[in-house]
Amino acid sequence: MVFRLLIGFALLIITACDDKPVLPAPQTVPAPVDYPVSFNEIIRPIIENKCLACHSCFDAPCQLKLETPMGLLRGASQDEVYDGVRTEPQRATRLGIDADTVSEWRSLDFYSVIETNENVPSLMANMLKLAKQYPHVAHEKVSDSIRLGTKRQNQCPLPEKF
Repeated sequence: MVFRLLIGFALLIITACDDKPVLPAPQTVPAPVDYPVSFNEIIRPIIENKCLACHSCFDAPCQLKLETPMGLLRGASQDEVYDGVRTEPQRATRLGIDADTVSEWRSLDFYSVIETNENVPSLMANMLKLAKQYPHVAHEKVSDSIRLGTKRQNQCPLPEKF
């Protein structure tokens, strides 16, 4: 009995020392649909269930705020929201205040996450494809390999660099 406990304890210690995150096996991504897609019935539930937890707050990654249509149209930015070493004020990029049109947001260095350019899928399409390949189980704790908080290192790739 003691021998079995020692073996079990040794196996527990050995497996606990593995610091590699366990990723789910990649899933096959279904082919695109060839019929009209309703935003309210298909798209909105995906955004509400998968994106708003992070992309609706003041420190949304890449300044991509998805709680309003204008946030989706504004797109993302590679400028950091919180930069503790800056000595000059950062320009404001508040929705509905600092710019009103997509072209004004583009002049402030925001880029589209939904437009497709020259055979490059949109950033949103690539993100959804990645999420489909590596699904997160609903109501499960986020893996420790995913860094959260204002000191996290964001990756805000342009669509062609994804």
